[in-house]
Amino acid sequence: MKLSDWAKKQGITYKAAWNRFRDGKLPVRAEQMPTGTIIVYEEEHVAEKAVVIYARVSSDDRKEDLAGQVERLKSFASVEAALVSQGRNIIVTDETEETGDVRQDFADVVTSMCARIYGRRGAKNRARRALDAAGMNENQG
Repeated sequence: MKLSDWAKKQGITYKAAWNRFRDGKLPVRAEQMPTGTIIVYEEEHVAEKAVVIYARVSSDDRKEDLAGQVERLKSFASVEAALVSQGRNIIVTDETEETGDVRQDFADVVTSMCARIYGRRGAKNRARRALDAAGMNENQG
């Protein structure tokens, strides 16, 4: 697709996309044709290649629990990947965790990541769009 179309799809200006192309910082493969047109080659299903785990502790005095939590999450992720490859899944119910807290934590992580990638100015809108796409918007049940 053309760079201008890619920029619109990403929610950035053409100039910002062009600057990234010029600096070699586009997150996708792109090349400039002899006519001057810049073609962007998007990879499909990039999200399937990565897994994100999130661990937290409630206070500073529980920091030592964080490493154990990370190890349990890694183990769970690998077990679930093995089961998914067999067409099975795991359903985990933790009645001690408030759904609202988890959603807010997820929204905070997404907003923080968007701020680092796109800058603080557009982070809230991009995070909102990501949460909408994931079905995690606060307004949704």
